[in-house]
Amino acid sequence: MEAGRSSRPPRFPALRVPHRHHEEDVPAMTEHDLGDGLKLRWAGPDDVERQVALTATSFLQHPGGPPTIEPGPWARDLASGRHPQSSVDRLAIVEDMRRGIVVSCTWLIAMPVTYDGIPLSAGRPEHVATHPDYRRRGLAGELFRWIHQRSQDEGHLAQMITGIPHFYRQFGYEYAIELGGGVMVERTAMRRRPAPAGYTVRPATPDELPDTLALFSSSHRDCLVRNDFSLDYWMWMHDGIDHEYGFGWQSLVVVDEQDRTSGAILMETRRRGRTVTVQGIAATEHASLHEILPSALHAIDDVASQLPVLPLVRMADYENIRFSVGSGHPVRRLLATAYGARDIAEDAWLVRVADLPRLLRAISPAIERRLAASPLRGFSGILAIDHYRTGLAITFERGVLAGVTDGRPGPHLPAAAAGLPPGVILQVIFGRRTLPELRHILPDVWATPDAELLLDIIFPMRPSHLLPVN
Repeated sequence: MEAGRSSRPPRFPALRVPHRHHEEDVPAMTEHDLGDGLKLRWAGPDDVERQVALTATSFLQHPGGPPTIEPGPWARDLASGRHPQSSVDRLAIVEDMRRGIVVSCTWLIAMPVTYDGIPLSAGRPEHVATHPDYRRRGLAGELFRWIHQRSQDEGHLAQMITGIPHFYRQFGYEYAIELGGGVMVERTAMRRRPAPAGYTVRPATPDELPDTLALFSSSHRDCLVRNDFSLDYWMWMHDGIDHEYGFGWQSLVVVDEQDRTSGAILMETRRRGRTVTVQGIAATEHASLHEILPSALHAIDDVASQLPVLPLVRMADYENIRFSVGSGHPVRRLLATAYGARDIAEDAWLVRVADLPRLLRAISPAIERRLAASPLRGFSGILAIDHYRTGLAITFERGVLAGVTDGRPGPHLPAAAAGLPPGVILQVIFGRRTLPELRHILPDVWATPDAELLLDIIFPMRPSHLLPVN
């Protein structure tokens, strides 16, 4: 029997940020009857182990194999009350009341990001799972409607997710932000150049972690979309997460002969298959990546060779390092030139924006800065974009974004000067693709020459570096 379709779920009061678990923060436990004995609701402490049992059934190491281990400890971390961006009430579940089991679930994790320096808030769905006996009944769709409403009520401008190819498009998501761009270096190449005298690499002390956060953030300041990590979250990923099962972080610092910090390295604390992941590397103002890189690579190799694998999981020997630093990071060219690093195929974040005018108003300072630095400085006019079933009109007055109207070109808006399907336009806004690149593969993408010039100016293609908030 198909799960019954629901009306829009009730609104929830916005929670304080960071989303720590306190009794006064928890919204009322509201249930929604899906029919056939199924109820959708927000979880309580007694539901966590039931959700863990579901993920153990749903996530397998390989078809027919044993359960994947890390979702259980990860869920307990999210529900612990210590996680800076989550708490137990952010878990949405569908329960079969007749069998007394959780049959479908997802978390809604708060995920602060910045867009060209402008703070934004987003929601990150995670642990999307449905029991094999309950699939193809529309439960995932019900869960996503439920968490999307709460995300909107908390002021999130977008929802962002990674995972199953194509699957989340049915819930309004589009591949829109760069994910995982970087290079791979073979272990045999790591020690190709000797480590020069003068630099030492060691683990960062707890007192040094705020400085490593600042250095990591500065190394991605030119990225269009990037993380806005709080110190609480940075410390959590280093010292709070269950490192026995999870992929937490560790920071290394590079120091010179005067014991001055010359750089920092951000690595994961566990190995994935043959690969160890470096999430960031940066040099301070008085050093350079070129200078510290040989010493850094020797240290990374030493640490990587000793990293544990997940318990009960058989993994091959360590063979290479993945620098997951984004397409715009300068270390990529250094590693390719000196160490034969090869490019990693870029993935992408799936992004959903329910209220596009609201997002554009939020990022209007960036749009206006770009116009002011362009040949169209002081532009006045209306850019009308056809989404085919809907439309968008962006009004400028002397270089200022004066209004954004949602509607349909024709009777309600000036004649459209560009055509972009509603999901595809996110690739332009978030700098992943240019209009000509999209037009090359999508015939329903078009623009007049004047509109294309304006779109290129206000939404330039730029690299991003956005790590999942887990």
